[in-house]
Amino acid sequence: MGEPIQDPRYAGEPGCRPEQCGRAGATTDSCGSLGGIMGPATSEVGGAEAAAGSSHPRSVALFVGAGALISVGSIAVLGAMVALGWKGEPHRGKFAERFESRGYDLIQGQFIDVTVPVSRSAVYVAEVVRVKADVHANLAILARLTEIESTVNGDIDFLGHTLIVHKGGVVKGDVRARGGQLVEVNGAVGGQVLGAIGIRKPPAPSIRTVRNLTTGP
Repeated sequence: MGEPIQDPRYAGEPGCRPEQCGRAGATTDSCGSLGGIMGPATSEVGGAEAAAGSSHPRSVALFVGAGALISVGSIAVLGAMVALGWKGEPHRGKFAERFESRGYDLIQGQFIDVTVPVSRSAVYVAEVVRVKADVHANLAILARLTEIESTVNGDIDFLGHTLIVHKGGVVKGDVRARGGQLVEVNGAVGGQVLGAIGIRKPPAPSIRTVRNLTTGP
């Protein structure tokens, strides 16, 4: 049982055990040649594994770097949003509080249409405010867009982007635009328009003199 296996083709040469070469009938030389064949293959496999191992950390580094960039970008966007929120909300709150402390009624919403006559001073906080009913008091309005389509018998304090006094609309007091960019007056303002970056009024109508010519026969 312990004797080496001898292949007739390699008579007289010391044999090797099957467990040494992995196959019966292989001699020492064939084992050596077999080892030579397997050796480079093994080294090639090892080289491939080494290459794969070296590329793996590189891939991990690229993945981690991309994740870090995404995280930094997200934090920057979030920081900007928070910063804008911190800047805008207190300003908005202070505007409403200032007039509430003077006895103004606070009215909030997304889109506010004033369709019922107003007899008490009020502060409106919304995206869009449309005043369609007469107002017999002062108004404070914080909105992106405000439209006056009726008569306001008082002053208007406005904080927002655009205030439009439509044709037929009247503001008998002052319009104080606090940070407003545009006040467009197509109707009438009895007082002054103060603080607006731009004031737009319709052009004055041109006066044309027409002479009636009487021609005789």
